[in-house]
Amino acid sequence: VININLNPFQLADNPLYLIKKSLKINRQECPIMFYNFARSIIAFCLLVINGRYTVQNRDKVIPAPFVLVSPHTSWLEILYLGVTIKPIKIHFMAKEELFHNKLFGKVLRGLKAFPVNRTNPGPSALKVPVKLLKDGNVLGIFPSGTRKNTHNQLKRGAVTIAKMAKVPIVPAYYDGPQNVKDWFKRHKVTIRYGEPIYMDDAKTKEALEEKSLLLVAAFEKLRLEVEASKKQK
Repeated sequence: VININLNPFQLADNPLYLIKKSLKINRQECPIMFYNFARSIIAFCLLVINGRYTVQNRDKVIPAPFVLVSPHTSWLEILYLGVTIKPIKIHFMAKEELFHNKLFGKVLRGLKAFPVNRTNPGPSALKVPVKLLKDGNVLGIFPSGTRKNTHNQLKRGAVTIAKMAKVPIVPAYYDGPQNVKDWFKRHKVTIRYGEPIYMDDAKTKEALEEKSLLLVAAFEKLRLEVEASKKQK
């Protein structure tokens, strides 16, 4: 007598097996599905609350990997950049305090954010983003502050990371509401992308300095171009 123990869920012709198989989702696909779903919800909310937005020079956005850099003026710009750069997904740094809440931390990770200790940044502050870029992803960096502070942040952050990962930088500029109050007033929003800045020749400290100044100048150029386009309408 041969005893064969069969799980009915393992029988290929069993309806229960077929249902289970059809509902089974690859774990690697779940984060992608969540990101795409969240982006669709955000895009809908942006449209309903503030109306249509203008995207300029979308064709300047090159295939991944690259570092997307935009001056940080409001949390709204991160939402608009994430929506307008579709189907590309942006990985971005967020202060580690935001991840202390387990549920909110999971949401942030689902949105491709990763924690960074901004007070005492360790080696991971560079290793994690560089690895993401070398794996073919897009990294978003949003420096804030004055022109001089922005230059220093770029030199230590975006430019250094792009050089280490050997990827280009794509500058972007957000023009629109700076707070929720203005957002609900439906102030016009414009996102403009700039020419990629390639890092192939950035081999010295002087070259890094030059690239960071070039990036700051690109932001100013984009700002002036957005202002000019508003006057033409």
